Amino acid sequence: MRFFYDIRAFFSRVKSWDSIESALAQSLRFNTRLYEAKLLSIEDKQKLELIKTLKLTRECKNADLTNVDLTEQDLNRVNLQGCNLNGADLSESDLSYAFLENATLQVATLFRTSLFRARLCAVDLNGADLREADLNNADLHTAQLIAADLRQADLSEADLSEANLSEANLQGADLRWVDLYKADLSAADLRGVDLSGADLTGANLSHANLSQAILCRTDLTDVCLDFANVEETVFQSVINPPHHKNIVNQIFS
Repeated sequence: MRFFYDIRAFFSRVKSWDSIESALAQSLRFNTRLYEAKLLSIEDKQKLELIKTLKLTRECKNADLTNVDLTEQDLNRVNLQGCNLNGADLSESDLSYAFLENATLQVATLFRTSLFRARLCAVDLNGADLREADLNNADLHTAQLIAADLRQADLSEADLSEANLSEANLQGADLRWVDLYKADLSAADLRGVDLSGADLTGANLSHANLSQAILCRTDLTDVCLDFANVEETVFQSVINPPHHKNIVNQIFS
């Protein structure tokens, strides 16, 4: 009897089937949120607290932030040195001037993320998605970017000296005036990139695809271009062009 009384009371409070549907939908949403809250592990709750702290203090060194969702956040000048951000999503967030030295961001998503002048020395970005990211003037000295996706990224004037970009996809990226001293770009996809004014001294470009790339006033001192694809590559006023016979014939024939 109690059940039927509750049903009658419920229907007496609503004026139409639309309002019944709305009330049920609200109840479902509330119960879903409650259920999800109960499912949050201690680890997840700790991560949420870390994120709150990060936004308030801009400081969160050596923290475990794996798989966190930090999309479209203002994280300008935050200190994330040594943090574990593997699998994290930082798409379209502002991390300009951020400190990320020695952080790990394997397979992280940084699509259209601003990392202008960010400090990324020795960072691990292997397999990361950095498409259309702003890395202008960023410090990526000795960074690991193996198989990273950097298509259409802005890396102009960035420091990538001694960085590992083997098998990275840099198609259409802006690499003007970038420092690639002794960088490993073996088997990298550099189709259509602009390397004007870049320093490639001692860089390894073996098996790289430089088709339609622009190398104007680029420093090629001691560069390794063995088996590189330089079809339709523009070489103009390059400094110390390579002496590999198979490459010279393609460039200057």
